[in-house]
Amino acid sequence: MKKLLGALSILAIAGTSGAIAHHSTNLGYDTSIQDFEVSGTFVDFRWINPHVLLRLEVTNDAGEVDTWVAETHSTAVLGRFGWRPNMFEQGQEITIIGNPPRRADDRIIHIQLVETADGKRYSPNTPN
Repeated sequence: MKKLLGALSILAIAGTSGAIAHHSTNLGYDTSIQDFEVSGTFVDFRWINPHVLLRLEVTNDAGEVDTWVAETHSTAVLGRFGWRPNMFEQGQEITIIGNPPRRADDRIIHIQLVETADGKRYSPNTPN
C-alpha cells in the first residue's frame, strides 16, 4: 500500500510540473502600463503553444532596425477570438499596443491590441 501511495504521489507531482513552470505576465512585462506602442514591419507569426509570438522589425531612434517579439495567448484562445495564423502578411505595417518589457534592453511586448495600417484592430482578449 505504501508503494502504491508513493507511486501515485510521484505521478501527481510530475503531472503538475507544467502548471508550476508556467510564468506570470508580471515577470517579464510592466502590467501597470497598458498603452505602450511598437510600430513596424510584420516578419512572422509563431503560431505555437503555450504563447503565440509575432515578430516585427522596428526602426529605432538611431535609425537601426531592431527585431521585437510580441507575445500573447495560446493558439486555442486566439482561435476562439477569430485570430488565424495567416491573418497578417509579411511586410505589412502593424502597431502593437500592450505591456512593455520590465528591462529596458529587452525588445518584447505583451499584446493588448494589434492595429494594421488600414485601421483594423485585433484584440487577443475579446472576439474579433
